[in-house]
Amino acid sequence: MMKKISKWLGLLSLISIALVPIAYFFDLLEFSAMTSILFVATLLWYMTAFLWIGKPDDANLESDPIL
Repeated sequence: MMKKISKWLGLLSLISIALVPIAYFFDLLEFSAMTSILFVATLLWYMTAFLWIGKPDDANLESDPIL
């Protein structure tokens, strides 16, 4: 359940990182509001990515077709 919530929050933060500069370009936000939102969205992305990305799997080199 926590993994799903963190994925949705991460997606929301990435969407806001993409849309906030566009809103600033069309004068819907001021510069200070844009930088604050981008800062919070970036922090949120890093916190949620840490929760749902997880640990890498151990490499099984015997089943690797290249080696």
